[in-house]
This record gives sequence, C-alpha cells and structure tokens, in this order.
Amino acid sequence: MSIIYKKDRKKPYYFSFSTGQKLANGSYKRIHSDTGYATKEEAEAAEMTAKLTVAEMLEKFLATKVEIRPSTRIQYQASINHIKEHPLADRPLQKAGVLDVEDCRKFLYDQVDSGRLSMSTIREDLSFLCSAFTWAADVDLIYKSPARRLKLPPKTKPQGIHTPVENIMEILRIVKIESYDTLYIPLLLAGFCGLRISEICGIQLDKISADGIKVENNLCRVRNKPGVVNPDGTVSKVQLAPLKTESSYRIVPIASFV
Repeated sequence: MSIIYKKDRKKPYYFSFSTGQKLANGSYKRIHSDTGYATKEEAEAAEMTAKLTVAEMLEKFLATKVEIRPSTRIQYQASINHIKEHPLADRPLQKAGVLDVEDCRKFLYDQVDSGRLSMSTIREDLSFLCSAFTWAADVDLIYKSPARRLKLPPKTKPQGIHTPVENIMEILRIVKIESYDTLYIPLLLAGFCGLRISEICGIQLDKISADGIKVENNLCRVRNKPGVVNPDGTVSKVQLAPLKTESSYRIVPIASFV
C-alpha cells in the first residue's frame, strides 16, 4: 500500500496498492484510486475498503445475518464456499463487474452439468450472491451491484415421491424381523403420515391428540456432529427449532392402524 500526495489539488491524497497479480512484464498489477481525499487518514480508510475482496464481502454480509436459523447459516456458508472456487471471489470488490458475475454464473452451471451440484443449489448460490452485492451497494462499499442483471434459474416445484404401500409394509416387516426397535415408529410416521425425519425427531408428546400430530418444531443439528468442538470454541449440538415456512405448521391426521 502507498499513499500518494498530489500537490495543488483540493483533495490531494490518493492510494495505490498491489493486487498480487503478476503481469507479463514481471511487474505486479496495481489499483489506483480515482478519487482524491482531503486527508491521509481518509485515503488510508478508503484503501482498506478498496482492498476488500468479493469473498471477504460475502463473509461480512453473512455476519450481518444474526437471526437466521443454524441450518440456514450452514446453507449460506455452503454458497460462499461454492463461489470461492471461482476467481470472482478473489477479485477486489470495487473492481468486480457484470462480466465477472456472469462468468461465475456459467462456472456454477457447469457444476450442474457435471452432476456435482443441483439446479436448486445453483439458484440458492446465485440468490445469495445477488443479495450480498445489493447489501454492499446499500452500505456504500460499492457504487452499484454488478449482479443487478443476473438472472436466476427458474424455481422448480417440489415433486412428491409416492411409495407403494407394499414397499412400506415390506420395510416395516424387515425392521421388525431385524429388531430395529428404535426405527419402527419413525418409519411408520414417515411412511403413513408423510413427516420429514427432522419433524419426526421433533415430535413432543403434548402435541399428539385425537386430531393428529401438531407439527410445530423440527430437530436440527447446529454446525457439526453433536459434541464436536468448533474452531470458535462452541460445541455442536442438536436442538428444537421453529419450522421454516408458515405452510409447514400443520396438524397431521393419524390413521387408526398407526
């Protein structure tokens, strides 16, 4: 980093720093400020913002999400990790352009073609990227979002899988024969009530009545396997959490044989 003083200017202080990218002539590419600053301190503060990379901006954006569910935080962090695999992540934030974002979009789509990522995951990654750039523009880290023209893939409607009753009964028969006692009730609820695994684990006795099962919570793990100490010193655990959407709150009827 260097602060440049240009004499006889109303705002004479400018900054310049190396990107670390080596050019063909052996020198390193540098970024120079186009705007002058009244004091050296202002130029140094602006330089720190200018050195912020897209990846660092994404992390800062995620840090503002203090009230999201642990599972959502894990999902957002996964999106950041996917984007970090593309050169866009290492670009200085103020130098990231529309073409850089478009190239990242194509890169992510290639992961779908290779079978590494699903289209719904790509949609989540690009949506997070758009939101992060919009936030960066709102807090004046950049003038305008380079993702403003980015088109997200269409949202696919979930398609239910209808398992024949015969298959469910066969699974339950095997569970009984092999004495997997702890699995019988969960599989029964999953097969005949359509409950998700996390919802089954989150069932509370006082939520079961003649009307059915009142689904209000699910059981989710926080960050890692239970008991694992994370890098920041916190211990991973499982806990009851509210459901993601209003439509998930429901009363599920229980068939008499269940």
